[in-house]
Amino acid sequence: MTAATAPGYAPLMGNDALRGRIAWVTGSSRGMGRVIARHLAAQGARVVVHGTTPTSSRAFGEADSLDEVARLMAAETGADVRAVHGDLTDDARVTVSVSC
Repeated sequence: MTAATAPGYAPLMGNDALRGRIAWVTGSSRGMGRVIARHLAAQGARVVVHGTTPTSSRAFGEADSLDEVARLMAAETGADVRAVHGDLTDDARVTVSVSC
């Protein structure tokens, strides 16, 4: 799957309104969270896409993995997009994720 063929995706016109900012969007492996993360990336933010598992994007057939979500989003927007996964109620996991 490519950015051009991903479900629900249309080309974005970006700008640099968020250049220099970092956006961590929880639940962005699919659905509305993914759309929000993509919009922030198109606005110039460095984006961290998050899901509970490395393959949480498969639930609705939006991508094979969270890494694929990040790669597609980066290719489409030109932004620095990283993928992290884990339980955000686990303090130790959050610390590890933030340090990546």
